[in-house]
Amino acid sequence: MITLLNERFVLSAAGTLLVGLSAATPAFAETPAPADVPDGGAERAEPGYAPEVVVTATRTARAIDHIPGSVVSIGGQDLENIQLSSLDSNEVLAQAIPGYTASFDDLTTSGELLRGKRPQFFLDGVLISTPLRDIGRMSSAAVDPLLIERIEVVNGASAIEGLGGSGGMINYITKTPKTEGVINTVQTAMETQLRSDYIGWKATGLTMLKKQNLDFLLSLGTQSRPMFFDARGNLEYLNSNGSYMDSKADSITAKLGYNFGADLAQRVQLYFNNYDLNGNNNYNSLQPGNRAKGIVQSAQRGPNPGPAFANHIRESTAEYTNSAVFGGTFTALGYLSKEALPNTGSIDPGKQDPRIAPIGTLIDAASVTSQKSGVKAYWVKSDFLVDGFTFNAGYDYNKDDTQQYLVVTNRVWLPDMHFTANSGYTQMSYDRGPLTLSAGARYQAGKITVPTFQTLYITAPATNGVTFGGGEKTYTTTVENYGAVYRLPAGWSTFVGYSQGYDLPDIGTVIRNTNKPGQSINTVAAVNPIKTTNYEGGVNWRGSHGSVGADIYYARSPASTLVVTDPNTLLQSVSRNPQERRGLELTGEWKFNHEWRVSGSYSHMQAFTSTAPGLPVNINITPASTVGQDPDKGVIRLDWSPLSFLSLDLVESHFWSMNLNEDQVPALRWRTTAYNLVDGDISYKTPSYGTISLGCSNLTNTFQIVNEVGTSNTTYYAIQGRKYTVTYLVSF
Repeated sequence: MITLLNERFVLSAAGTLLVGLSAATPAFAETPAPADVPDGGAERAEPGYAPEVVVTATRTARAIDHIPGSVVSIGGQDLENIQLSSLDSNEVLAQAIPGYTASFDDLTTSGELLRGKRPQFFLDGVLISTPLRDIGRMSSAAVDPLLIERIEVVNGASAIEGLGGSGGMINYITKTPKTEGVINTVQTAMETQLRSDYIGWKATGLTMLKKQNLDFLLSLGTQSRPMFFDARGNLEYLNSNGSYMDSKADSITAKLGYNFGADLAQRVQLYFNNYDLNGNNNYNSLQPGNRAKGIVQSAQRGPNPGPAFANHIRESTAEYTNSAVFGGTFTALGYLSKEALPNTGSIDPGKQDPRIAPIGTLIDAASVTSQKSGVKAYWVKSDFLVDGFTFNAGYDYNKDDTQQYLVVTNRVWLPDMHFTANSGYTQMSYDRGPLTLSAGARYQAGKITVPTFQTLYITAPATNGVTFGGGEKTYTTTVENYGAVYRLPAGWSTFVGYSQGYDLPDIGTVIRNTNKPGQSINTVAAVNPIKTTNYEGGVNWRGSHGSVGADIYYARSPASTLVVTDPNTLLQSVSRNPQERRGLELTGEWKFNHEWRVSGSYSHMQAFTSTAPGLPVNINITPASTVGQDPDKGVIRLDWSPLSFLSLDLVESHFWSMNLNEDQVPALRWRTTAYNLVDGDISYKTPSYGTISLGCSNLTNTFQIVNEVGTSNTTYYAIQGRKYTVTYLVSF
């Protein structure tokens, strides 16, 4: 039986969509169909329609209603408003993307998924995830949020970027100076739960300069976060895999661009980003909770006997663009990046070794280090051979060296794994009147090299671990995509799409937990690439006062991966069984006038696998670090600007209950209850002295256990309680 709270939310969300639909009906017969977006991707304003939203996630500036798939662009005032209620950048994704899970308030985003799979994260088109051993640190702790101009999200499997494309792509695009002269921006913020030991603060300065052909950006930022509390006053669980809590972050970002040549058709751009987040090590969560007694896993004052967690990010790029190469635009981008991602110390059963300390007493901490380099080169030509035909072809080279070691005992958990890939791709689209046809393919040849190494004691106690033979593995993969968009009269459009994506399993998890002697990279089938096929269809309406969208999808992976953790040893293994996902996403927005706007979204998905290859795919995939089934989620947002200098925002996020595998496989059951989260903010803009805002996350101080069913006491914890954020922003 649906509770009164659920009924109220359903009615609110339904009302949002109905308002948009009813408003669209009279417009259907009155307004002509929109024209295609001009070459170059500029926004277009036309009577009766809002400006088109243009994205570059497809490596071509395209209007969203010309792309046969679900693409989301988050920017402008929408991005700024969400950031006012919380300094947690993951909250932006949770509120703005229907298929993204709730934020876990952690530095590690393990378990935060997009349509049930972990997406790949990019910064200005450069991959910042670590495919060989991704511990989920890259979603937001890589650059200061003030630098982000917009976030582009490609849902579902995609062949655009290749490796990692089966779980979707999230690309953070940083600002570039566009206004002549100098603009300085200063942002300060304070966050508190009104407790004596909880005050966080942030200060960031941003200078953007543009003088004729030259533009320059420089940002310096620092941020301190203390501990959080849940709604009942318990110190939050401090995840040993990394947390924003009890940390200090410093960042410096610089971007230099120069336009030159005839008609300024050429541009050179250099970019550098240095981001360091360090744990203060003032708290630990070594004492577990107690599920049977309802005592949540919490943190205690006192240093962790291991090292502090950290995120150390270094990234530099050099980009050359020429918009007059054989009538098209050529882009070449080279990049170098390095990440060091240590965890804090913990008593992990999987790291025990009686040769060092008695079982159950050894404290150790893992650290992943990764060095990536590569080149992305591509050429795009509109009206290629015939009017309306856009041709995009390119080549990508990627190199990734990743290691994982235990810093306290100086043990190798994973040796230096080498990965290289050469990829060629082409994407084509043809616009003819209201119809857009798209097609593309990507071919990648990859090579993985692993040296011989000894696994940890606990993988095979009788032999003190086993020797993994290493070796070299090569593979080739081809993925394709096809789609069509038809733009109906009065702002309506519909699309269908077929797309394939592929990625690698968590190879590090597979080989570090090998417990059979004689294994090598060529004998472990679990390291083979994963191919996912995605079918999608939808209908959208966009007008000057609002928009409505509906999208359905089905995705299948014949031999996908599921990371399974042994509840006793905490050793992880990877199973290769088929997986299927299907879902529905709805979005709606209506602008009543310049004062009032209401928007909302709803997502429903189901994810299934089998207990073994060849068996029926009818077991729900319970939430895990890399895949899972998310609860149904609804978000409704109200924006009110009664005066030119005053605005208020209120957001309600509702998560429906889940009860998975209760009857089929009780050992894999997962149960959560329905709950609401309410966030809000109020902003006051002064004529000359900037804008001050007061935001509040979890306004109703909801107490909610993340996972209500299970056996582990270390995964029994609650979400963050009510928190206030005061932000001051001034530009001059």
